[in-house]
Amino acid sequence: MTGSGNAEQQLDLNPRISSKSSGALLTKHSLPLWSGEGWDPVAGGFVEKLDTEGRADRAAPRPGATDLLLRQGR
Repeated sequence: MTGSGNAEQQLDLNPRISSKSSGALLTKHSLPLWSGEGWDPVAGGFVEKLDTEGRADRAAPRPGATDLLLRQGR
């Protein structure tokens, strides 16, 4: 490995995130973001992805039913 420090230190990962803090992240940030920006009222359902600013990427291709079933089965 090149560079100084290991990848975990460089990315400042914390493997001990509590369920309380992850639940708070989910309910206070992620769900409101996806239910607002991620919802596609024109086509129905949710967009496939958000960009790095949290805006819906409406140009991203949406998977068909077979693709969704394969993804859910992983």
